[in-house]
Amino acid sequence: MVKCENRAETLQITRINTDSVSKQIYNLIKNDILDRRLKPGEKIDTRKIAEDNGISVMPVRSALQQLATNGLVVDRERVGFYVRKLSNEEIRWIMEMRTMYEMHCLRYHLPAIDKKYVADLLRRLNEPIQKKELDDLDGEMHGLIIAASENTFLINQYNNLNALFALIIRIGREETPQTAKKEHIAILDAIFNDRTEEAVQLLQAHLNRACEEVTGIYSSST
Repeated sequence: MVKCENRAETLQITRINTDSVSKQIYNLIKNDILDRRLKPGEKIDTRKIAEDNGISVMPVRSALQQLATNGLVVDRERVGFYVRKLSNEEIRWIMEMRTMYEMHCLRYHLPAIDKKYVADLLRRLNEPIQKKELDDLDGEMHGLIIAASENTFLINQYNNLNALFALIIRIGREETPQTAKKEHIAILDAIFNDRTEEAVQLLQAHLNRACEEVTGIYSSST
């Protein structure tokens, strides 16, 4: 009996550890895709990732399957995993979804947005920042807008698409970091002062500009 219990504990610990490794590999590959170290359409070498990280192929495949679920990777049966290559039309569809979610939350839930958090974001944006910091602040701002809805279903749906949103925004960030920074400051200032219609218009203009910029950059680089 004792041996069976110990065996069960061992199996549980192994599963938890495997899950943890898979999550780390997921983040590693995700960042390589977002930072374009892995290019659109490129085949992902599962065995090399496993060897480079001193692990088995299983957690790598698990991570890639989750990335496929989140839209960053394509699983071609019996062929392998590839970085997803988006068309301009797909980029516009994805940005349309993002705009729909965020505009709804901002228009109907702006008073619920944490103003202390907004003030902190404004303070950080008004300081000299690097691209990585701007990427992080971008995610925080947009996430704050969505979280204000307190709508679990909406938040979950948004989060399911968040990897694709991040991919599209990061493609364009190298080109116009100062423009993006100014847009974020203007949006957050309008939110902080409860100017709902102004905030909505600024957010829509920000997302529209990002969409137009990204489609041009993506087309020329793939």
